[in-house]
Formats: sequence, C-alpha cells, structure tokens
Amino acid sequence: MKRKGFTFIELLISISIIMLLVSGVMASFNNFAVKNKLDNAKEEVMSNLRLARSYAVSMQGAELTAGSDLKYVKVEMSTDGVMTSKMDSGQQYFGRDLTPAEMTVVMTPNPLLFGAYEGKAAKLSGGNLQFFNIGTGETASIVLTLETDLGGDSRTIIVNAAGVINEQK
Repeated sequence: MKRKGFTFIELLISISIIMLLVSGVMASFNNFAVKNKLDNAKEEVMSNLRLARSYAVSMQGAELTAGSDLKYVKVEMSTDGVMTSKMDSGQQYFGRDLTPAEMTVVMTPNPLLFGAYEGKAAKLSGGNLQFFNIGTGETASIVLTLETDLGGDSRTIIVNAAGVINEQK
C-alpha cells in the first residue's frame, strides 16, 4: 500500500526544527539591534563632544596659562543621556537627549570641560579648573550601557588630556 503525505510525527519534528532555527535567528537579530543602538548612541555622543570642543577652540583669546582668565566650555551628561554644553558665562550652546531611554550613561568626571583656544580637557576640582595632566595619561570616560533580557553590552568613549575624543577599543 502506497502512503501519501506525512505522518503526524514527521510534521511535529519538522515544525520543531523550524522553531529552533527561528528562535536562533531572533536571538541573533536582538543582539544585532542592541549593538546597533549602542553604536548609534556612541557616535551621537562623540559627535556632540567634538562640537562642544570646537566651540571651545573657536573662543578668542590667548593660550591658557595658570594665572590667566580661564575660558572654557562645560559639558554635562545626565545618567539618562541628556548632554548640555555651556560657556563659562553660563550661556547654553545646546542641550540634547542623545541616548534611548533604556540606556544608562556614566561620565567621569562630570562635568567635563574643554579649555578655550586649544580645547584641552579639564575638570573642576574644589571649584577650580584643573587641566588633565598629559604626562600621566589622565583621561575622561563616558560609558554607555544597554541591558536587555539576553544580557547587556557597553561602549566607552575616552577624552584624553589634549581633548582628543576616541572610542576605547
């Protein structure tokens, strides 16, 4: 007797295999989406840091020395990804929400300052402007973290003493 079609067991096995393949693809796609969100947020933060530094470099004045009237651009970052950039006088250049709601951001030090003329990185220490020491390799860091049900991932942006902004590899 010739048999036409599939048995119930064969159909169940086929459907099980297809479901396993689909779940693997979905997990891979979710991982891709997380990395894509992080990379986009990282590029947005780096772009806006460069913009703030360019504001500082474009400020007119002589090279900064310890006793001079120090001018700077202050960059502050909230943990939910809102970046603001202000002049030393308090005038705001921009305020932008740069990251998705589910992403956390930690900037150290916060605020980060870029000195006028050369755009060197600095921090506030006891209310005083203190430039990063180039010889010690002192840097600022911004860590973007995205947690999902399948785990998390992060990206780190480094600002060195000269004010150069790069992704940490």
